[in-house]
Amino acid sequence: MPLLEPIPLTVVAGGAELSSLSTRLLGRRPDLALVAPADVPGVTTSMLPLGPAGRADRLVSRLVPVVPDVGDRSPGCPCCRLRLDLVDAVAVLARRRSRPAHILVAVPHRPDDLAGSSVTTVAHTVLSDPDLRRWVRLDGVLATLDAVPAITRLRTGSTVLDELAVERLAIADRVLLARADQIDAAALGELRLVVRRLNRIAEVLAPAVDGVAVGQLLGIDAWHGAPTVAPGAPVDGPAAGARVVGAPDVVVIEQHGVLDPGGVEEWLAEVLARHAPRLHRLQGALAVDGEPTRVCCHGVGSYAMSHPEDEHRSGRRSTSSLMVLIGRDLPADELTAGLRATAVR
Repeated sequence: MPLLEPIPLTVVAGGAELSSLSTRLLGRRPDLALVAPADVPGVTTSMLPLGPAGRADRLVSRLVPVVPDVGDRSPGCPCCRLRLDLVDAVAVLARRRSRPAHILVAVPHRPDDLAGSSVTTVAHTVLSDPDLRRWVRLDGVLATLDAVPAITRLRTGSTVLDELAVERLAIADRVLLARADQIDAAALGELRLVVRRLNRIAEVLAPAVDGVAVGQLLGIDAWHGAPTVAPGAPVDGPAAGARVVGAPDVVVIEQHGVLDPGGVEEWLAEVLARHAPRLHRLQGALAVDGEPTRVCCHGVGSYAMSHPEDEHRSGRRSTSSLMVLIGRDLPADELTAGLRATAVR
């Protein structure tokens, strides 16, 4: 039996706006399937679009309700947590005769369940579990933020984001500001700056103002190449003093020249050994000596993997390396010096 291509999988994380976003995506792509906690408001067969005859279109096959079940690969290690229910749910979809073309995994905002609602835990599960690596491919992480309460908290000096919200925004590839049409342009600009301080990889989108196509959210393959890094957000202005609980460090390392492969392996091993419990995301493309293309790597927590970069043909590769690390209490100077010490020419 021939091996099937892994199914692209997108993590969709957020608060009350999560259900409406999932519904819109399901309505526009009839080949999507959704894995979601069974008790999330609106996540039922009624959220799937109706067909011409008024009946839901392939309801049972498109929705897999789950009860989050978190386990530790290494007991007591927060960076080795897995969503065991997700492994089983994806197996159900991947083994079906009529497989979905894309899978959504809904992660609701639940401050009382930090492990089950952690986007980092979900991403770590998708990347590190051997069965999931065979069945699915992490396409991207979509994070939502309701603009109306966020700007209210920002302007009243309250805490704008809690720990879970910070995590999902920090790891995201696309941040969608919901209800952006209900705030003014200046407020929208302030919220964009808050997000940019947490994440320099993600595109910050406001669907109600600018409109967003499905192609901007799905099929982006954001975890398998060199990330595009935006300039750092300014530290002055109204958003500068925004109270953000657990705001992560964003470490961007650029290096010109070829790197020693052994040195790079040692550097990555040290990063994981020392910082895994605090590492939300690692991604980069490295020009390694002896390789015909740059070597890309990505990871979450205690897991990281590498693979060749497809965009550079042999003899035409870039000799510029880029590495982005997002996490808590990351020593930027030390990490930068460690990678740069691996340069051979």
